Amino acid sequence: MITVGASQRLGRFGILASLVTIVCCLTPGLTSAQQTGRIAGTVLADATSRPVEGASAVLEDRTGTRQAQITGPDGTFTFEGLSVDSYTLTVRYIGYTTFEGAVAVSAGLPANLTIMLTRDPISVDPLGVTVEGRARLLRDVGFYDRMADGWGQFFEPEWIEANRSGYIRLEQFVQRLAGHRPPSACSLVPTYLDRRRINYPTESKYAMHELSAWEIGAAEVYPPTTPLPLFALNDTTQVCGAIILWSTWTTPMRNMIPKIKVKLCEPSGRAGQATLEGIVEDDLTEVRLPAARVRASYPVSDTGGLREIEVRADSVGRYRVCDVPIGASVTLVASYGPHVGVRVVAEAVSGVWTKLTVTVTA
Repeated sequence: MITVGASQRLGRFGILASLVTIVCCLTPGLTSAQQTGRIAGTVLADATSRPVEGASAVLEDRTGTRQAQITGPDGTFTFEGLSVDSYTLTVRYIGYTTFEGAVAVSAGLPANLTIMLTRDPISVDPLGVTVEGRARLLRDVGFYDRMADGWGQFFEPEWIEANRSGYIRLEQFVQRLAGHRPPSACSLVPTYLDRRRINYPTESKYAMHELSAWEIGAAEVYPPTTPLPLFALNDTTQVCGAIILWSTWTTPMRNMIPKIKVKLCEPSGRAGQATLEGIVEDDLTEVRLPAARVRASYPVSDTGGLREIEVRADSVGRYRVCDVPIGASVTLVASYGPHVGVRVVAEAVSGVWTKLTVTVTA
């Protein structure tokens, strides 16, 4: 500190004081910058050394003034622009012991702290909670809303799981469901799976015998003249009623494997022929699709026509197309019930492995 005396004592001291004033004016903030500091810290869990997100860090000065911050995902906090002084730092997080300690702030020298919190579980009285478990996707498609309105008969996943034992093909199980509706003059009751009709009488690609009873997770059965969901409302269903099925992809039973057994073809081993193989998956969840159909087509050089082969995927979603001419350009497309995947073109050479996808889960 420079102390300047009375006005009569000027001379060189007065000149020096003027120079100090000029320097201070030319470098504003220099003095104040030298008189502030910062505190930065990282809060970690003692047992795992992992950052603790959401911990409360409170900094208190000598006058009782407090500043507070919440740690981020990396467990860090920072207090800037602090006066040179001593502070009390308190760090709290529920389920851990509280940290409290003194921290000194020096001008221009940041204080970098690592704070380890020790687990301190909180004992509370037992709390009983009853929750009605319902599949989210079934709720989203309006299944439970319609059930509350009493439009038809509803078979929840628990009922389906308990009553489909002994059924292999879906068409067999649907006959049992149809027995829960009043007699109808219609020989064919329109049946829908995940909003798509699956029993068109003239289109075998939607035939129910291609599906397993174990692929169904919930069902709705409507007699004639009953209110229906819009996707199934038409002149036919108004007269005949409808059966609406929801696949295991929309229920908690989505991981169950269909019980249809498929044996993959075996290559003949003849010269000039190759085997294509791979897997079929749901496009969104990447869950394998057992019993999916795979259609392969390639041009025949001798006749100029197109040869088509259809195979099925096995119980873990694998498919195989045997004895294809080497070098042929093969178009592959997979389908799973009413759902058809994107076409894929592969060259028939040894070792070719192709993943086919079908959008089953919306």
